[in-house]
Amino acid sequence: MKRTILAALAMCGVIAAATSASAYSLSLNQINTTGYSGPYVNVTIDLTTATTATVKFDAFSPYLLVNGKIADLNVNASGFSVGSFTSGGGLNNFVLNSVNIDTNPAPPNQQVSMFGDFNLTISSQNASQRVDWLQFIVTNTSGTWASDDKVLTANTDGYSAAAHIFVPSAATNANTFFVGNGETPPSVPEPSTMLLLGSGFLGLAAYGRKRARK
Repeated sequence: MKRTILAALAMCGVIAAATSASAYSLSLNQINTTGYSGPYVNVTIDLTTATTATVKFDAFSPYLLVNGKIADLNVNASGFSVGSFTSGGGLNNFVLNSVNIDTNPAPPNQQVSMFGDFNLTISSQNASQRVDWLQFIVTNTSGTWASDDKVLTANTDGYSAAAHIFVPSAATNANTFFVGNGETPPSVPEPSTMLLLGSGFLGLAAYGRKRARK
């Protein structure tokens, strides 16, 4: 009976570790102009279910997300929907103008400065829409995502996300620019997940030693 319980606990640790995942952050640190220093924007991808991901664009001070193509992603899905927009901070609240989904990979479709074409472009209503952060939900309607780092994929130019940035302190016409990045880091297990995985393997090892003695 003790052997059975020990083996079951060990396997629970392994299964829980395999299914647990944590959100990761993607830094948009490449710029299409000069004169401004980063960091610029942090993009967080949080896979809440196998088909649903919460995405947040968060501008670092002193920058703001600005009108036009305010946020762009290259979603790793042949079919998807977008909704549940929220925002905060900045000069005015975000007012949605359009959500453009383009699953045709051939350029030029939704060209964003030097960062290429993205299959998802979110536009705000007018020039006064400048916010600190923008959050929304992307739903995969054509399949599932195995982990957070599978939600996005690089476009033909090597970029997976881009954003339109505003500089409140600038007094020239060059106070808006685009930033982007194509580096998608691998998912890193949470410390609790690693601990659970380790305890699972220790349990299996202990069970094996007891069985070998007998």
